[in-house]
Amino acid sequence: MAMTFRIAATLCLLLGGTFLLSGTALAQDKVSFSTKTHAYKTVGDVKLLADVHRPDDAVVRPAVVYIHGGALIMGNRLAVPRQLIDLCKKEGFALVSIDYRLAPEAKLPDIIADVEDAFRWLRDQGPKLLAIDPDRMVVTGGSAGGYLTLMTGIKVQPRPRALVAYWGYGDVDGDWYVKPSEHYRKQKLVDKEDAFKQVGQLKVVTGSEKELKERGQFYLYLRQNGLWTKEVTGFNPDTEPTKLDPYCPVRNVTSRFPPTMLVHGTEDTDVPYELSAAMAKALARHKVPHELVTVKGAGHGLAGGDKKLVEEAHDKAVAFIRSHLTSQPQPTEKPEPKKVSRDFFPYKTGAKWYYNVDVNFGQKHLHIIQHLAKIESIDGVKLARMESTLPNGVVTANEHLGVTDRGLFRHRFNGMEIEPPLCLFKLPPRIGETWEMDAKSGGKQMKVKAVVGRERVRVPAGKFTCFTCKIDTEIPPSEVRVTTIFWFAPGVGIVKQAADVGGVLMVYELEKFEPGK
Repeated sequence: MAMTFRIAATLCLLLGGTFLLSGTALAQDKVSFSTKTHAYKTVGDVKLLADVHRPDDAVVRPAVVYIHGGALIMGNRLAVPRQLIDLCKKEGFALVSIDYRLAPEAKLPDIIADVEDAFRWLRDQGPKLLAIDPDRMVVTGGSAGGYLTLMTGIKVQPRPRALVAYWGYGDVDGDWYVKPSEHYRKQKLVDKEDAFKQVGQLKVVTGSEKELKERGQFYLYLRQNGLWTKEVTGFNPDTEPTKLDPYCPVRNVTSRFPPTMLVHGTEDTDVPYELSAAMAKALARHKVPHELVTVKGAGHGLAGGDKKLVEEAHDKAVAFIRSHLTSQPQPTEKPEPKKVSRDFFPYKTGAKWYYNVDVNFGQKHLHIIQHLAKIESIDGVKLARMESTLPNGVVTANEHLGVTDRGLFRHRFNGMEIEPPLCLFKLPPRIGETWEMDAKSGGKQMKVKAVVGRERVRVPAGKFTCFTCKIDTEIPPSEVRVTTIFWFAPGVGIVKQAADVGGVLMVYELEKFEPGK
């Protein structure tokens, strides 16, 4: 009985702590506020849902986007904090609460992709379908929802207006997650077999399934044995540490990170207070407006904290959200990262790259012109349509590329969508940086590995000191392997490209570059 009570108490804190509100309580409120449920994405046969709570009218309104907690294992969109609902009703804001796939059935890259897709949907459908302003959104969440909130600061483009992370965290590979938790080992140890009986029955889990089993013992087992990171992210922190770097907000803060408020109790035994303190230091280093609201003596979810201090903390967070949704747009963000992006890929319509192409060591020579034909908006994202032509004007291929301060991404090739977009070059470039990803295009799965280097090359257009990106792509089950190396030069873009496709080697060398206008 005591074990059951402790698990229930733990789940309550993980799923929202002191600001938990059930969907039933929301429906009982008498204020004229409607709730509509939409599917923002479909995975297999499962729809990922978002609840939009808003005044019952057609006025386009600012929005609070709430991301639920639950260790990325539990929870769903239905538990919405009371003070957020009250704020939105009082100020006339909309509130959007999203589901996302849960671990261990999905891994962290899948979860992050869901969050990104939710924001793409909000930006694309916000004004017409939902009557919300996608340029006035504040993101908030608690615990794992606080972590995902911080991830939107590095993954979502354009960036949210501001973030509020309640008892969240900026890394997923610290000792607190990869080593057995002394706090949780004080409870009765959970048997592995019992733990895994709670998961794996469904291929896709969002937390909203009626048949979903209680999953608290699975979480306790992971924390008691230091296995959360491995089981939830899909990466081994001992042998694959660098693969986790892109999923740690504390290591990816730039000056363009949104203004952020962090709320945390000093006696948190689930997510240590030091994690919010470390995030605050990273924000300070990059001069990002932020505030760390510390509640002395409070545990996870601010449980056990002085009621007055807890109330003051929530009041500060609500005031922070209100100020950013009611204020006028801030001055244009600092242009340095955009300048870096465009340095490595000049993003102007009409730009042309003339290449000499050598096939299989001189067996065949070609001349190819790559032309930035136009900038197109696809699913709410601005992409550059690149066309490869022969000198006689015949188009041999086309692709859609996206450039952000995070890098160069291929979204489509010959009309086929690549999901998620394939990263061709990360920004800022770091020699030795590696990344891996799974992508799908044309019904085929691709496994991609990439590494960044640096090299000086000579091509017909001249000598260039370049960053290189070597990308190995495997297409199972046929085990077709493609190895491509790009040489990126500032101010020009790709000056050389070598591709080995099943033993056929093609080398592109820049002959001339014409900037666009």
